[in-house]
Amino acid sequence: LAHVWDGAQASTLSARALYWVPRVPHRQREAFEKNTRANGAPDFRIHDGPGSAAAPARPLYFPLLMGEPAGRQGDQIGYDLGNNVWLLQEFLRADETGGAILSIDRRAKTASLIAPVQDRSGPRSETLGFVMAEYDLDALLMPPALRGFSSQAAEVKMILVDETVAHEHNLLLSVNLAPA
Repeated sequence: LAHVWDGAQASTLSARALYWVPRVPHRQREAFEKNTRANGAPDFRIHDGPGSAAAPARPLYFPLLMGEPAGRQGDQIGYDLGNNVWLLQEFLRADETGGAILSIDRRAKTASLIAPVQDRSGPRSETLGFVMAEYDLDALLMPPALRGFSSQAAEVKMILVDETVAHEHNLLLSVNLAPA
């Protein structure tokens, strides 16, 4: 993950953070926690937030296991991102499609690119987990939107629409952009 992070920082539209989020079925939870503790995280447990008890039983867990830049996640290690209904839906959608998805949180002004990592060695591919890149929405959209506009240009309205929903468009974002 650190190697990927270093490479990503060289790009113009670099991620604010990069995370590894394994997909852990309930039947594998105990072994997963034990293995993670044995591999350098002695206090590791899947939980619902800093200071909370262990996460209750669920069919699937999506615990934050590591992130870059290092140290940014602190006591979030082990936090079950599947506890967040919105993120749970996004992980399940990426798992089902087998492809990366872009998820936008307008309130937090972030965009998350969630890409499944699959083991295709067996007869059926199995999702092992997800690489999740988190972007600042303004930094992601504004430079490309304003490229080519002069400082004399009027304000530009940008809308981002999800057209994958059958028979209706889902407005994800609407912003007014002004050149610097």
